[in-house]
Amino acid sequence: MPAESKNRDEPMTMRCHRSRVAVFLASTFMLSVGWGLRLHANQPGPAAPAPSAERTDAAGAHSTGEIAAQVFSEAITLRSMEEALRDHLWRTGRVWSDLTPEEEAGARRAVIDKLVGDRLVRTARAMEGFQVRNGPAAGEEWTAFSRQFEIEGDYQRRLGLRQMTEAQLKDEMREALDDQAWIESKLAALTAEVTDEDVAAWLRDNREKTALPARYGVAHIYLTTHDPKKPDREPEIREIYRKLMAGEAAFGDLAAEFSDDERTKKHGGTLGWCARGRMPDDFMDAVGQLGEGQTSGPVETKLGWHIIHLIEKQPARVPSIADLRSEVGAMLRNQRRAGALATLMAGLRSRHVGVIRLNEAVIGRAEPAR
Repeated sequence: MPAESKNRDEPMTMRCHRSRVAVFLASTFMLSVGWGLRLHANQPGPAAPAPSAERTDAAGAHSTGEIAAQVFSEAITLRSMEEALRDHLWRTGRVWSDLTPEEEAGARRAVIDKLVGDRLVRTARAMEGFQVRNGPAAGEEWTAFSRQFEIEGDYQRRLGLRQMTEAQLKDEMREALDDQAWIESKLAALTAEVTDEDVAAWLRDNREKTALPARYGVAHIYLTTHDPKKPDREPEIREIYRKLMAGEAAFGDLAAEFSDDERTKKHGGTLGWCARGRMPDDFMDAVGQLGEGQTSGPVETKLGWHIIHLIEKQPARVPSIADLRSEVGAMLRNQRRAGALATLMAGLRSRHVGVIRLNEAVIGRAEPAR
């Protein structure tokens, strides 16, 4: 049986197929130099609110000093926004230089909305006096977080950049755990339970969408046509094919010696399971013409030249309802949770619209921190 590929991000090696708080804090800690002024759960309530304008581009205290936004008395600096923007791009797998101006604006808006939302959650929790401070959970988070610093001295250097002590960082981690617990307590009331009837209804309405396409276990010998030093690879691939047909060498040996696919050449050229939609159409067209155990002649695709060997084929099928029930249930729960979270955050923003100030001039020139 072909092995399933674990990497879907390689450009053309011919691929076929911790704790949330700790990860969040690690990315924030490693990518940021400051959260600005923090509101702690033991405070009696929020500080005096800022003026009630939702947005401002006017000059003055809030548009100078690199302030991108303010929630109550807490400033969101341009620097912290740019660090968060860099983290946002990393998590979404995008490159800033590849974005259109509209996409850049969308990324900035997503980041500032998230930063404002985080501060609204912290404030709302403080106003309610909500506090968990689960000792064991905080310890587990700290352990997971600490393991992410493998380079000696990197941890202390990051602390220095943040101008924080270890005790302050641990306190912020406890605050983040409490924020998450507060959100979960609200979502529990806002999220409708997913029943067996809900799952059955979705399956009735979407049965065709659950069909699995035919899968092919294949191996190949690959020569790229994107090397400017080797513009014409056809003579090479035909010579390799001649050796294969003459029995001068086995398919796997030829792949190891000649294939340009570094990921598969040492494994007999085996790609794993491939399906239409996951591989280029011209490649899959050639695969579809083969029977199990058959080998193609030289095939040219937009990626290069291939000799393809079909190891095994699994026909298209529709999974049973039993196979899909748990997966569909999880999907529906996630959808309802996302909707409940959006409702919660929209409500927070609506209730506190008068204490949010966005400096659009500063927001509009934010770029990912380097």
